[in-house]
Parts: sequence; C-alpha cells; structure tokens
Amino acid sequence: MFDSVVTFLQDKREKLAGQLKKHKFDIFRKLNELSLQIQGKLVTLIDCKSAVTTFIDKLALLRSNILRKELYQFPEINQMTETPTDEDPLLYGAHLQQPKENFTSRFQDLIELDVPAWIADPFGVVLEDVDVKLQEELVELRNNEDCKVRIKTGFKNLWQNHSMAGLFSTMWEIVHKLLLTFPTSYLVETGFSAATFLHSDKRNRLDMVNRGDLRLYLTLLTPRVKELVSKHQPQGSH
Repeated sequence: MFDSVVTFLQDKREKLAGQLKKHKFDIFRKLNELSLQIQGKLVTLIDCKSAVTTFIDKLALLRSNILRKELYQFPEINQMTETPTDEDPLLYGAHLQQPKENFTSRFQDLIELDVPAWIADPFGVVLEDVDVKLQEELVELRNNEDCKVRIKTGFKNLWQNHSMAGLFSTMWEIVHKLLLTFPTSYLVETGFSAATFLHSDKRNRLDMVNRGDLRLYLTLLTPRVKELVSKHQPQGSH
C-alpha cells in the first residue's frame, strides 16, 4: 500500500512522494540495525527478545513523534524543503503502525517469553520472589566466590561457565534453554556458506564430515599451537 501511495503522489505532489521514499529509507536503516543486533554466534534468546521488544517500542515512539512533527529520528525527512501539511504526518504515522503490528504478531512467542529476573541479576533479585525450588541454589550461588567474580563481566559469562551445570543443576535446567539455543538462522547460514567454500573447485577433494573440516572452520576455539608443540619431544637424527 505504501508503494501505491508513493506512485499516486508522483503526479500530485512530486516532492512529497520523494520524501515518502526517504521516510522508507529511514525505517530500513533501523531495520538493518535490528538485524545486526540479532546476528552472531553468541546471540541468545534473551538478546533477541530484548532487541525485538525494544524495536517495537521504538516504532511506537517514532510514530508518536512524527505525528507531532518531531523529525529528529528521521534524518532523511528532516531535510525536506517542502513544508509538510497537516495530513503528511498522518500518512507517515500510518506507515509506522503497520510494521509495529506485524512485528508484534510475528514475534508474539518471543515477546511472551518468560525470562526470570534471577538469571540476569542473581545477586540483586529479592530471594522471596524466586521460585522456592530454586532459592537454596541461589543462596549457594551468591556465596560462591567464583560466581561473584564472573558476574562482574556479565550474566552470560556467569551462566555459560562449564561448572554451572554441576553446581546449580536445578537453575541450569532453566537457564540453558535460554542461553544455549540459537534463535535465528545465522548459524545455519554460516554453516551453509562454510560448506559451499569447502566444496569449491579448489577444495573439492576434502571430506568435510569424516575429516572434521567443517567443524574446524566453524569453531570458536583458538588452537593452542605453542602448547601442542611443547608436548612433543623433538626427534634428533639417528
């Protein structure tokens, strides 16, 4: 519908039609920013929920501002030379309402995802507000010296430590579903790109599965070459 309005205005108000296109560019720029936020190997469901709900709230804010002719967040429209009429903000606002409704509907499951407060703030949450089944483990976590140090670099660094599953198994059953599940197709797309590269004409003899080429290409681990070399005894000539 937006494209139809622009086409209609080409003959009626050419300058406004051009500004509507610029308005579209402003929105796409913000969509690209959202897309970058939810891509990456370490992005979690919690990250995605935060990014999506923030974007939806921003759309509501932008619509409110543009209806009041506050154009600071729209640099392309803000440069328009033609004085907008009273109807112009209504047209812009209508264009912002649709993506807000679409995002709310499409990501309803993500919006309603329950993220317990103790995951992000285990040391600050009120103990009595936590499920009684988790309270004892939470007390143990708060008195664990290693946990006190790791939380300073972020709650994900705390929970993704290999020792957490054994030390706090009940809480870990809840946490790992939110932190270890990859919520977008980014990792799948990365895998397909890697497979395409490894099967290129120059490397078509590699057996990706049996030799582990694909796993090596995609891993986040950095090989400790010096340590590996130090463990091998040099063989002198005989």
